[in-house]
Amino acid sequence: MEVVMSAYVAASEISMMEIVLKWMEKDPNFVVDWKVYSIAANGYLKVGLIEKALPMQNELYRAWNTFKPQGDEKMGPSYACMITCLAKLDDIDGAEKIFEEWESQCSTVCDNRVLICLLIAYCKEALFEKAESAVTKALEGGKPHASLWNVLAMGYKRDNQMAKGAEMLKRALSAGKQRWSPNSVTLAACLDYSEGQGDVGGTEDTIRLLKKLGPLTRDIYHRWLRICVATGASVSEVLDHMKKDGNLPMKKHTRSLNLGF
Repeated sequence: MEVVMSAYVAASEISMMEIVLKWMEKDPNFVVDWKVYSIAANGYLKVGLIEKALPMQNELYRAWNTFKPQGDEKMGPSYACMITCLAKLDDIDGAEKIFEEWESQCSTVCDNRVLICLLIAYCKEALFEKAESAVTKALEGGKPHASLWNVLAMGYKRDNQMAKGAEMLKRALSAGKQRWSPNSVTLAACLDYSEGQGDVGGTEDTIRLLKKLGPLTRDIYHRWLRICVATGASVSEVLDHMKKDGNLPMKKHTRSLNLGF
C-alpha cells in the first residue's frame, strides 16, 4: 500500500492518499510504520498543506521509535530517509538527533549516504558552518570523500556564494577517484564564476583536477583553449589531450579561438 500512497502523492491526489492512509490505520492487518507517515508528510508538503504535514511529524516520530531498524548492517537507507523527511519538515534538530543515533551505532566506516542527507538538510537552511564542521569531523583520521565536498559545493552555489562553491568544488575534485564526476550544473557555474572573475589560474587548476578523473567534455576543452589563448600559453597540451580523447575541435571553433589553423 506504500506504493499506492506514493503513486497518489506523485499525482498530487492528496485526498486519495488520505483515504488509503485512514484505511491502513483502521485495518489491523496493516502495520503503519514510519515510512507510511513520511510519504503522507511529503504529500502534504508537496501541495503546500503545512498545517496537515506538521501532525504527521508527531506520527513519524512515534512510528520511527516503534519500527526503526535494529542491529541491521543495512540500516543506512532507513536513517537517510528519516533525516530527509525531517529536513522537509524543517526539523533540523530532529534530523541531527537521528544522525547522532545512527553515528553511535557505527562500529566501522559509516554509510556516507546518511551524512549526505544531513548535509543537504544543512545546506537547505544555509547552515554552512554546521555542514563544514560535520564534514571535517567525518574525515578525521580517514580519507576525504569527494561526494561530501560536492554537496557543499552545490549548497554554496544554490546560495549564490560562488567563491566558497568554487573552493568546495576543488576539494571534491582533489578527493575524487577515476570516473567520479561532480554535479554538472555546479561545475559549470563555478567555472563561469572563475572565468568571470578573471581567475585564469583558478579556472585552469579546476580543469586540470577534473582531467585527472577522466576525459573532459568538448565544452570544458573549449574553456581550456580559451584560457590558453587569453594567457598566450601554448595550446599543444590541450590539443594532445583532445586527440587522445577523440575530441578534437571542429574548424569553426579553432577559427573563433584564433588558433591559427
